Amino acid sequence: MADAWYYAHDTNRIGPFTGPQMKDLATLGSILRSDTVWKDGVEKGVLASKVKYLFTIPSASVIVSVQKVTALSKPATAPAAPPSAVEPAAGSQERPVAAAPKPALVQKPAQKGKAVATKGAEIISQDGLKAKYRRICTVCKQKDVSVQTIVISNKTTNSGFYCPKCKKRRDVTIHCTLR
Repeated sequence: MADAWYYAHDTNRIGPFTGPQMKDLATLGSILRSDTVWKDGVEKGVLASKVKYLFTIPSASVIVSVQKVTALSKPATAPAAPPSAVEPAAGSQERPVAAAPKPALVQKPAQKGKAVATKGAEIISQDGLKAKYRRICTVCKQKDVSVQTIVISNKTTNSGFYCPKCKKRRDVTIHCTLR
């Protein structure tokens, strides 16, 4: 095997694997970021999280190929020496050691609230996140044919519309509060 890689999980030393097989095992979760990996001929290993390009986003083709690899190869035990640093051999195609990518931020669920039409509008519907309203002339009570949508947050929204019956601009005020 040209490039024989090993990894240690708990007290188990597993390998040898090729570079692509190692990447596939990492993608499937067999290799954890806290595991130690090393290359054949190197006495010391390094944390898997520090190996550049080892952990990436899985694709359907990678998952299928890893299932085939794990079905065809039974892992053998590695040498008894404990690993602590990985150094690729001269002329190796492997990538240098680097930090793992940062995890994505988790977005909090949106806080629900309520909208109240205080001037020149009527609330048609609201679900706690958005409110639909129709504008109304404060003088002649002419209703606008269009329906507007507003995102509910802690604010008061002022706008206006042109009343076709009075032929004047009318103010609209909607007060929103979060619970």
